[in-house]
Amino acid sequence: MRTVNGRWAAVFGFGMAALLVAAAASAQTAPPPPAGPEAAAIRECLCLKGSMDRASAEMTAKRNGLDQIQDQLKQADAELNRERAALNVNDAQAVAAFRQKLEQRDALFRRSTGEIVADVAAAVQRYNDKVNAHNQSCANRPFDSVLSSQVQATLSCPAE
Repeated sequence: MRTVNGRWAAVFGFGMAALLVAAAASAQTAPPPPAGPEAAAIRECLCLKGSMDRASAEMTAKRNGLDQIQDQLKQADAELNRERAALNVNDAQAVAAFRQKLEQRDALFRRSTGEIVADVAAAVQRYNDKVNAHNQSCANRPFDSVLSSQVQATLSCPAE
C-alpha cells in the first residue's frame, strides 16, 4: 500500500509542477490588445500623441541647431567689430587674418540663412500638422481610464 501512496504523491507532484509551469507561461504572455471602437479611438489618439511628441522633439532639435549657428554668427560679428577697430591696414598679415575671419563669418551667415532654415520650417509644419490632427480627433474626448490603461499597455502604433 505504501508504494501506491508514494506513486500517487509522485503523480500528484508532477501534475502540480505541470500546472505551475503552464500558469507561469500564461502569465508571461501579453494579453491581447483591447478591441472595439472606443479602444481603436484611444489607440489612435495615443499614437497621434506619440507622433506629436516626436515631431516636437525634432522641431526643438532643429531649432536649437539654428540657434547655435545664429549665436556663433553673433559672436563672430562682435569679434570682427572689435578687431576692425584695432586693425592695422598697413600690416598685410593682419589684413589677411581679418579677411579669413570675415570669410568664416560669411560661411556662418550662409548656413544660418540656408538649408537649416527650410529644415526648421518643415519641422515646425510637421509638428503643427500633428497637433492639428490630434486636436481634431482627440481633444476634449473623454475616454474610459481603465480601457485607456489597457490600450496603453498593449500599444502598437504604425510606423511613420
